[in-house]
Amino acid sequence: MQAGKTPPALGLLRAEFDLGMTAAGWVVSLLSVIAATIGILSGSVSDRIGNRRMIIICLGLISLGNVIGALSHSTALLLISRVVEGFGFVGIVVSAPSVLMRAASARHQKLVFGMWGAYMPAGMALMMAAAPLLLEPFGWRELWFANAVIAALFGVMFYAITKTMTPAAPPSERVAIGPAVVAVLGAFGPWLLGLTFMAYSMQWIALMAWLPTFMTETIGASIADAALVTALVVFLNVPGNLFGGWVLQTGAPRWSLPATAAVAMAACAYGIFVADIPDGWRIGLALFFSFIAGLVPPTLFAGAGMHSPSPALIATTNGVIINGANIGVLLGPPILGAIIGAYGGWESSMLMMGALGVMGLTTSLLLGYVERGK
Repeated sequence: MQAGKTPPALGLLRAEFDLGMTAAGWVVSLLSVIAATIGILSGSVSDRIGNRRMIIICLGLISLGNVIGALSHSTALLLISRVVEGFGFVGIVVSAPSVLMRAASARHQKLVFGMWGAYMPAGMALMMAAAPLLLEPFGWRELWFANAVIAALFGVMFYAITKTMTPAAPPSERVAIGPAVVAVLGAFGPWLLGLTFMAYSMQWIALMAWLPTFMTETIGASIADAALVTALVVFLNVPGNLFGGWVLQTGAPRWSLPATAAVAMAACAYGIFVADIPDGWRIGLALFFSFIAGLVPPTLFAGAGMHSPSPALIATTNGVIINGANIGVLLGPPILGAIIGAYGGWESSMLMMGALGVMGLTTSLLLGYVERGK
């Protein structure tokens, strides 16, 4: 929700703070910047102090960041508030899978990770739909205050629901931050999980970012229609995640899901940007692209337990996954834009989308090879 609240409010923020395009971009992307840079460090801190405690602290940080943002009257303070939110965001994302493993029964874990994997598209879609209801009658500051209240309430509920939960590792078995990072980065599996997520997120976010422009320039859609279709494409990633969790639950090999998604996403991108097909088919392929991409997140989050060097380092391993995911989010749109600009046509997008499909397929196959040896 913290990622989804800024795009609808960006016009108001730019007008009030006289933000240029670069500064406005930082307001939107700071969450991903923080997650891309400190994911593994945040995960190791979570493993050290306890995953449940980390989530409670980070929900507090999100609430605090929203209050700071709502009270800010300078660009610097607004950006600082987003940094505070960013620390809260990444701390929750790396810690939640470890808590979910303990909260869910063994036979339901894969399905639960399918639900968890949808946190980003579900939260963004919910907030982007709800934000205008507050922005028009009240303003962006009230939207920020509302998010502060929501985060605080979630903190209270999470504390109450999980207060009897057994820690992932007793304090005596928790690994210091430095050795935890070294141990996780020294294992092959976490790298494969992170690289697979990076390939996925670069493909997915690049299409989401450029689809409205493609539709208006190539298909001749109106701005409103292009925005509506893109919102639907984003949302379809949610049932895709749930479907991925269900497929995992049936016993499908873990590597097969991201491998299938990598090939399907590249094929869909070819149909959208290159193939000579009716425009309705292009839109249909974009919808299927986002849905089938949903196979990836639950697979990788569920794999953190298997590929973690020890049960006490699952959040640190998730940090590698989140690093990869958010590096992809940061790099995908500008790289695709640069390629299209340099080569002068949407067809050139396959240079990136095809390469990432090959990358995702390769890392998925290697992941299967490593898991067969465990």
